[in-house]
Amino acid sequence: MWVRVLFLIAVFSTWCLGTASRAADSDLAIVHGPYLSDVSESAAIINWNTSREAYTAVEWQVDDGAWRTVMASRDGLVITGTRHSVTLVGLKPGQRISYRIVAKPILYYGSNNVNYGSSVTSTTYAFETLNRARKGFTAYFFNDLHSDIDRLKTLFEQVQLQPGDLVFFNGDMVDHMVDEQVLLRLIDFCAERFAAQFPLYYVRGNHETRGSAAPMVQARFPTFGGKTFYTVEHGGAQFIVLDSGEDKEDSHKEYSGLADFDALRDQIETPWLRQLVTTPTAAPTKFKVAVFHIPIFGGARWHSEQQIAQLWRPLFNQAGLDLEMSGHTHVRTWLPQDYIWRHFPIMIGGTHSFAKLTFDERSINLDVIDISGRLLDHHKVKAKL
Repeated sequence: MWVRVLFLIAVFSTWCLGTASRAADSDLAIVHGPYLSDVSESAAIINWNTSREAYTAVEWQVDDGAWRTVMASRDGLVITGTRHSVTLVGLKPGQRISYRIVAKPILYYGSNNVNYGSSVTSTTYAFETLNRARKGFTAYFFNDLHSDIDRLKTLFEQVQLQPGDLVFFNGDMVDHMVDEQVLLRLIDFCAERFAAQFPLYYVRGNHETRGSAAPMVQARFPTFGGKTFYTVEHGGAQFIVLDSGEDKEDSHKEYSGLADFDALRDQIETPWLRQLVTTPTAAPTKFKVAVFHIPIFGGARWHSEQQIAQLWRPLFNQAGLDLEMSGHTHVRTWLPQDYIWRHFPIMIGGTHSFAKLTFDERSINLDVIDISGRLLDHHKVKAKL
């Protein structure tokens, strides 16, 4: 009698475990992506999540060539988990790259064996690498949406991206980084709308620095150098992306002793910028565009503005900067160059519009467009070279 009972219990337990395993095996999904956080002429960073711990990889091909597989690894170990990022290297300028994500759930992770569930594969996406020799492209700039995804969706109804185009989020695209979900909601829209196939360059604003989840901005939008400041070179243009940090003094009570942006701007970014503007570029650059959140007004409205006006403005003048793209004020403003204190114009983006910069061989045509598609401003910036 007891033998039969034990046998039935064993059979039932095996059935339950098998059912649970099959259920666990089938619930893997690729979420929060994929999206491109940095693309150059020779490399690209692709990011995504899985709904549970998984082994993942990127399968990619050039045009219609053979598929290759790349996994993320560190010190010889393949990285598993739920948040994933893979860098494709060895690419060439202007190449069309097709890619897809493959993932297998990890059901058991032992010391000598790992049990996987059934694999899943994403849709196949495609993007184009940057190309400094490209003739013409468009760059789109958004800023200060403060987690209003519905407004961003409406603005994007006026955007028609073409191969070779770029997108910049120029700060305060989220309100506060109190948790990662505020950023994930933004990522979900971008990945679905465009960022799986067009590079999205995320420029940190002051609101992205506020809250316990603030470090996740850089984690979710990794760059090749691992910094929040970098360059993007494409179509004869050099975008100089900088991190203007918080707007008030580091000692301000709002930051509770956790701000160190003076040192970032003065001791880290400024030496990097000085070396950048004094070193010849590898290829001729017709346009130099600075991209950072808090603008150089000259009116000393914020502590950070005073510091960057002192540190960066002379270097921009020396470099022959063509244009500064900023935000922060929530008021759409065009500041012409004065040829004395500031040798370059500034476009400050508003909250209910976006800037469309169309580059050709001789000039930048800058259009500011509102939610309804109405043209609010037009400016032409001619190349200085």
